[in-house]
Amino acid sequence: MIKLGTIIKRKFESLVELSLCGYEMEKVKSLLNEIQYLSQLRFLDIVGFRSMEALPEWLGNSTSLHHLDLLKLPNLKCLPSEAAICRLSQLISLSTYLCPLLKEACDKETGTEWSKIEHIPYLSIS
Repeated sequence: MIKLGTIIKRKFESLVELSLCGYEMEKVKSLLNEIQYLSQLRFLDIVGFRSMEALPEWLGNSTSLHHLDLLKLPNLKCLPSEAAICRLSQLISLSTYLCPLLKEACDKETGTEWSKIEHIPYLSIS
């Protein structure tokens, strides 16, 4: 039996842009682990996962990632660890929209997540 991670790695290893839409998946709280095998991924949009509370730690393995957009994630509270975010050395842009809990956590003055993202050149937290 071939594992899903192996299939994704073989068939989609050159994929550079991915948009994940969770509008029809109300109870999904996490991303598929197999996404971490997309080693060429440069643009990632995560949209509409209403139950997602945290981004997975393995997101730090996406070292080719340049742009991360988080949209309409009302329960998202936290990003991966600071060490994982630092491994995203190519990340130049982080945007959030309609992620109220994350917006509060990323506040420059008082946010618990601010230290994780302050080094990213382009931030749009709204």
